[in-house]
Amino acid sequence: MPTLAERRRINRKQVQRLRDDERAIEIPPIADKKRRDAALSSLWNFGHAYFSAKFYLDPAPVHRELCESLDKIIRSGGQECDVLPRGSAKTTWMEISVIWAALSGLRKFVVLVCGTGELAATMLDRIKAEFEANDLLLADFPEVCFPVRELEGIGVRAKSMTL
Repeated sequence: MPTLAERRRINRKQVQRLRDDERAIEIPPIADKKRRDAALSSLWNFGHAYFSAKFYLDPAPVHRELCESLDKIIRSGGQECDVLPRGSAKTTWMEISVIWAALSGLRKFVVLVCGTGELAATMLDRIKAEFEANDLLLADFPEVCFPVRELEGIGVRAKSMTL
């Protein structure tokens, strides 16, 4: 017959095993490797593959120029100042470029500068929402999006999450 101390030790091990099982997640496979590879080849391809719902008008030549410029800056560095009219998808393309830069591995850290703290918080919330709710991103980038979804909006859960 086990002693009280031994029973407690066994019980602690069983509880720990249950907790470990609850924290462990299994990353699903990539749904469409071809689409992912094509999208990672350029910012333009990435934007239109995963964010087509954001573009309700046909693209203008200025959009392709903006994407080519951002693509080059993300890959090689640099800076540029573009002035485009209201409603020309500047903010949308900036948010998409931040996501692409991070997911493609071209940049470890991405800095997005905004005019106000309120605008910065709004843009950050929209970027985070894409990782949490964009089903195409989840399908092709499960190694990033799946753990984010498993957090269910509670960031502190990341501390104990295991794969």
